[in-house]
Amino acid sequence: MQAGTRLVADVASTGSAVRQPLPPPQRQRRPPAACCPPQAADDAPCSSAQHQPASLPRRRLLVAAAATLSAAALPRSAAASKLPAAVDRAWEGLGGGPADLVFPAQFLGVWDVDSVLRRVDLPLGPELVPDMRVVQRARQEDLDTVVQYQVAFLRNARGEVVPDRAFNTASLMNTYLGMPAAEVRRRIAWNENDPNLLEMGLPGGMQVSTRVTRRSEEWQGEDRLSTSEYFQQLIASPSSPQPKVKASQCFTKYHWRPEAEAAAAAGGGVQVVATQVVSDYLTAFDDPAMMMQAGGKPVVVYTYSMAFRRPAAAAEADAAEPAGMNPAIAQREALRLFFSATTIEAQQRVLDEAASLVDLGTSLQLLCHMAEQAQRGLLPGTLHEQAALLQRLHSAIEPSLPQLSPQHLATALWAYATIGVAADWTDTLLQQAAEREMAAPAGRLTSYNTRELSSLLFAYGRLLRRRTPEVQAYGAALLQELLQRWRSLPYVKSAFSSTDFADLAEACAALFGAPDQAASSSSSGDSNSSGGSGGMTDAYVGAVAGEGAAGQLPAEVAELLDEMAYEVRRQLANKSTRSPWTPRDLVRWARAYAALGHHTPKAAQMLDSLSSFCVQRIRSRHLNCISRPADLTGLLEAYADLQHNSVVVPELLSAVDDQVRRGAAAEQEQEQQALEAAASAAAAVDPPAAPLPTDPAASVGTPPGISQPSTQAPQQQPTQPLPGRPEALSVAGVNSLLASHLRLGYAPSPLLLHSLAPQIRRQLAAGACTGPEAAGLLQLLAAVQLNPGDSLVTLLLGRVADTNAQAAEGSSGVAGSSGGGGYAALRAAAEAAAEQLLGGRST
Repeated sequence: MQAGTRLVADVASTGSAVRQPLPPPQRQRRPPAACCPPQAADDAPCSSAQHQPASLPRRRLLVAAAATLSAAALPRSAAASKLPAAVDRAWEGLGGGPADLVFPAQFLGVWDVDSVLRRVDLPLGPELVPDMRVVQRARQEDLDTVVQYQVAFLRNARGEVVPDRAFNTASLMNTYLGMPAAEVRRRIAWNENDPNLLEMGLPGGMQVSTRVTRRSEEWQGEDRLSTSEYFQQLIASPSSPQPKVKASQCFTKYHWRPEAEAAAAAGGGVQVVATQVVSDYLTAFDDPAMMMQAGGKPVVVYTYSMAFRRPAAAAEADAAEPAGMNPAIAQREALRLFFSATTIEAQQRVLDEAASLVDLGTSLQLLCHMAEQAQRGLLPGTLHEQAALLQRLHSAIEPSLPQLSPQHLATALWAYATIGVAADWTDTLLQQAAEREMAAPAGRLTSYNTRELSSLLFAYGRLLRRRTPEVQAYGAALLQELLQRWRSLPYVKSAFSSTDFADLAEACAALFGAPDQAASSSSSGDSNSSGGSGGMTDAYVGAVAGEGAAGQLPAEVAELLDEMAYEVRRQLANKSTRSPWTPRDLVRWARAYAALGHHTPKAAQMLDSLSSFCVQRIRSRHLNCISRPADLTGLLEAYADLQHNSVVVPELLSAVDDQVRRGAAAEQEQEQQALEAAASAAAAVDPPAAPLPTDPAASVGTPPGISQPSTQAPQQQPTQPLPGRPEALSVAGVNSLLASHLRLGYAPSPLLLHSLAPQIRRQLAAGACTGPEAAGLLQLLAAVQLNPGDSLVTLLLGRVADTNAQAAEGSSGVAGSSGGGGYAALRAAAEAAAEQLLGGRST
């Protein structure tokens, strides 16, 4: 545990670049580690989400960081947890010792610890100590000072009692830095079933990684145990170009007695006493000459005395709790079971059994776990089941909403948005959050950090279904605050990823864009057809620029959009094929600007750069070029909605047409291969019939049940898409593609249409084309005067005629299809278009 105390100092020293006032922690000193935590020394800052890293003693920050080893973070899946026995044998076979330090069963649970620093020794003299200020401070301030904190032990998957390094780290960080335990746990990654690596992220971008390289333990009787761990710590900070590396050893001797004996004896019920020695070694990251001179010997040695006693509350709870099952440990066990559950039913059972343990902090941890699963596509259950589970977790958060900090509010909303479940209760939550934050005292938004601003905007962009003045005012305030951060701290803007920019643009569209287009801007990458392609009639031909746009945007929103456009243009202008922009992000970005109708000079320059970037990737067959039909049509729709008809548009149209033709050819080739494979499989099951007899008389009186082979070709059945097969462009997508050409002032080439004809035929045969879509395609073909073939025109017109008028009137987005006689007018227009294409010939 004491090793943990020491690490905080180094973490702080590395992160001392960011210093803001922080409430002074309680006057306490480094604690010892209940099993060797990380170590370091010095003074430096650290903080919670509300407190930015402050000028705290490096030594204290070291405590927290050190705790990372003996007390680390949230459980996460690890290979060791899958094959614990094999991993143990491999670890021990490499000389690493046991997989973790194993303690007797009576150590299970939470303990109050009194720790005292007794000695600070310099075995090789002060000349080899990298920073004597740390040693001097320890001697002047820490010697013979009692530090009180808590440590805990839990059972791993093998049933062994091991240090709960997550709990211990949270306890040390709370003692020395005042950081809430729930926040610390969320920032640390550690698995009790794979305890050799612990990682912790601190505010300001600092990262602490602790790895155990060797460990051993020795029993010296039934009541005595000696443990030793060697570990390395890597501390990386944005303010330091090179990470800092520490090497330490934590050696501890434990001596314990039964609880009854401890209660009867003097000493305040102390059950366990321990002596801990933490030794610091030089590494190659220190002075190489000094490291060689040290010869592998420690340069600073800290000696601690520790006393463990059960908390009073735990003693009172023993009668109601299973032996050793402290509430904190039970909560950790519930989290572990929830994290390891692979079905929604198992997760529900965990919540049923641990209902009394699910508080605000636990709910936030469970939400973050579900969000991470959703990001990886591993979230179990149906959408309805996920919504029910989310609402259950939200019920534990709801009572705390009025006092919820910006960080916790942003965390909860981010998780809901990432999982993607929007319901009535999320609408209420968004409204309540907006009303509360806007009613807060002036300056409330300035307490948000950039991550919180981005997370809140992302959540409103994904979850918002009902706009209200309060929600829009809150969104505008968040955007204005983010804009001020960008202008005062330019490096913040450059840290945004392509996905961050696309999410932010979609949030603006959801808050201030045209409702129908704003919705399609966030879903264009998730469906086979681009948003807005439902009613493909002659309305496309006469569409005007910005139709359905939101109108005048708030000034702060327009300024932010221009600022983002400039930054994105800067990233894309060099046409680098190494740019991190993904096809989906590019399309989401363009469609969001179209939904907002934002076409200022800066936005126009950005669209030119975006067009050139997409063209270059398509021409070079880049792995990350836009290739999905929905993305291609969505991109052109965005340019058409904005009527961005600059000199780059012809090249963009040509590149998109080429990509569509390549996709159609690949889809046609795989369709043919699938048919041939099916025919071969059928031939293998049913051998060909015997040849017909040549004697005409032999065919007379053919036995019953034997029929002559048919001379007709077998009817083609529509095939299902194969895994890895190119996605086909739907008829609605074809309509969108042709309409975008016309709206931009260019006629599509006949070659494009003829390459798409086989796909259109297959979709007609499979019933994947609606009557209104077929009618819209006929009108577009007539407008561009392209006849794809009389047979295809006849099939399209037949699809229009076969569509039930009542069903067609229920189709959404079909211009003129609702109301009395609406479908009849649509059919008449389709017949007129077909007659024009056929040159007056009968259909």
